[in-house]
Amino acid sequence: MECSAQDFGPSASNCPNRVLRRLRPSARSELSHIAQPVAAVLISPIIADTSVPKIRHGAFVAALGGVADAEMASSPRWQALCAGFTTLRLVDAWASEGRVDARAFEATCATVTTLPGTSTARGLLGAITSAVGSRHGPGGPSPYIPLLAYGRLLEYDADWALAIDAYGMIVEHGPAGGAADLLPDAYHRSGYCRRMLGDLAGASADFTTGRKVAQEQGNTAADLQLRLSEANVITHRGNLPEAARVLEQLIADASAAGARQVAAAARHDCGLVAHAQGQFERAALLCFDAAQSYDEPRQRARALSDVAACSAAIGHRDLARQLNEIVYTTAATRELRWAAAINLLEMAATDGREPIFEAYRSALEAEPLPVTLAANYHLFTGRGHVRFGRPHLARQEFGRALGISMDAALNQIGIFADQALAELALAERNTPSGTGTNAPGHDPWSPEIENLTHSITELYLATVEQ
Repeated sequence: MECSAQDFGPSASNCPNRVLRRLRPSARSELSHIAQPVAAVLISPIIADTSVPKIRHGAFVAALGGVADAEMASSPRWQALCAGFTTLRLVDAWASEGRVDARAFEATCATVTTLPGTSTARGLLGAITSAVGSRHGPGGPSPYIPLLAYGRLLEYDADWALAIDAYGMIVEHGPAGGAADLLPDAYHRSGYCRRMLGDLAGASADFTTGRKVAQEQGNTAADLQLRLSEANVITHRGNLPEAARVLEQLIADASAAGARQVAAAARHDCGLVAHAQGQFERAALLCFDAAQSYDEPRQRARALSDVAACSAAIGHRDLARQLNEIVYTTAATRELRWAAAINLLEMAATDGREPIFEAYRSALEAEPLPVTLAANYHLFTGRGHVRFGRPHLARQEFGRALGISMDAALNQIGIFADQALAELALAERNTPSGTGTNAPGHDPWSPEIENLTHSITELYLATVEQ
């Protein structure tokens, strides 16, 4: 019972309806362990919050419940979620029983083939399904490597909860399935996704467990990477001096171990800490140094996006705007595009460019931003409303930023939001409506910053070409 690559070729025109018919439960069907939760969504797309934790792969079930009835059969989102959900259920059966039911296997293959032929998810889910359809044992193909890649794909689409579910499968089944070497990476990525959702306790637990596994396996590179993630949690909580200390030590340790990319990432994060501490020139130089050291174009683009934020802070606004616009239009991940758009929104507010501010505000308001970006979005939007004489809207946005910050332990952003509310109350008592501040000036920047501006465009063009 195997699927070949041809099984995941162009799908028949009636495939979505055929798959939905397969997934309807029947009293005698052996597919019920896969079909029942999907059918529950088909019957009633509104699932009580209290029921989701009781359902295995509840993140997928909740996401399926969010697709409107009229869009089910034809919606790319619905089809992608069904394919991922049924594939994970199939892996569950394969891992626990050593085999899968033939009809369940065929139904899962059919669901995967509903995805577009050019879809990356289709290729990865097809590889997972093919692996579980092969013989179970040493020497057989493992579903866990493509499952790890599928989790990363979900991350790139900012489906953090779905990615956590995929990584959890590796943590749960990987050791018995000969994939224990993937555990440090699975814990690392799961912790990152939890941090994006504001679950710092869960992120810390994942990083701690991942480090323990990495040390037991003698995986120094993974241990260093997980240390970097632990430092990010410290930064997230606002303990900037401690974060800077941990990162400086990590740079030294990673450099001594020859872990060049981890050292680059630690310098990058040091730059972010320096920016949060108001050391903007140092932050710009650290982030640019990291950008030059990164091998992966996506990481380089992220570092250059942060250079843009530093450039705006020191008054190099034309350079900052240029870099952010390039990132916004060319970045491969939604998260990077969102970050660039938020930077451009903040710059438009500070510069008094109301139409541009409104364009980015409208583009971002319905996006599923991770908590840090969401808090910054509301903070900067509030500042824009103050700038353009809308204090009542500013108060609402500052309140949202404060609420998100308190829930997600974003202490520094919370302080900024609280200060903004206090300043707004004071301004409303003493200042006529509609007034605002002009774009900030700047002191002359150092020769090092001037040298940075001459080489930054060349580096970014190389990144885009890759």
